Amino acid sequence: MDTSNIIENLLEGNISGARAETESILLKKINESIESYKDAIVDGVYGLSEKKKVLDPVGQEDDDIDNDGDEDESDEYLKNRRKVRKKEIENEEVNYDEDDLSEGGSGDSRIEFIYGMKVSRYEKLSDKQKAQVKQRWYNERAMEEKKRGQKS
Repeated sequence: MDTSNIIENLLEGNISGARAETESILLKKINESIESYKDAIVDGVYGLSEKKKVLDPVGQEDDDIDNDGDEDESDEYLKNRRKVRKKEIENEEVNYDEDDLSEGGSGDSRIEFIYGMKVSRYEKLSDKQKAQVKQRWYNERAMEEKKRGQKS
């Protein structure tokens, strides 16, 4: 199955034989190409070509945050993302209401709040009141974000 067979068939006037040989060679080449792409895709999708990622032991973390074996831009991105998220978490405020504190007693951090009020109080509201509280809370967050954006 090579090009010499195709040429012989053409010289003999056997066009259908030449065509069959040509198709056979082309299909073989296409099949080889597809197999190579398939192998690359399967390796990439299932991670067969990557070495296994091993998590760092607790207290022995290194600069390779994503544990892919090297320190690169993705690790820098993750470091920055963690730093930004940590700041956001530290800056989040829990809105305590005098009524909420008197209901729960101590006002400790274990009380769960939703939309700036204690969950038990929120659950007692009508659907219309819940919608108003929720909308007010989102509007306040939007205003805070807008102020932060103007400061930057």
